[in-house]
Amino acid sequence: MKSPASATPAPAEQTLDDPVYRSLLGSLAELKTCYDEGFEPPIFEELDSLTAARAYEQIRLRLPHIWNDLVKYHRKNGLRIRREVTSTFNTMMSLVKKRSEDAAGD
Repeated sequence: MKSPASATPAPAEQTLDDPVYRSLLGSLAELKTCYDEGFEPPIFEELDSLTAARAYEQIRLRLPHIWNDLVKYHRKNGLRIRREVTSTFNTMMSLVKKRSEDAAGD
């Protein structure tokens, strides 16, 4: 029989056991490499916060709006959206959509 302390994984272990979280963190890191330090779009703060909270359903619902805000940021600053940014957003959307579908099937 497991002791109560060993029944619940520690936060670090939960992180390692959560592939969606790890993938989203990797995607966020990849997004940030597309921008010079100090010039990251402000909307990334919301994405960071939602990811840290593992609010996957909120990410799924907010991601299209975050994308629209990112497009506005680029237009306002006269920047082109790099292909890597588009690809990474598509990957993130697929991750949270699949997770949502998997959760609905449980």
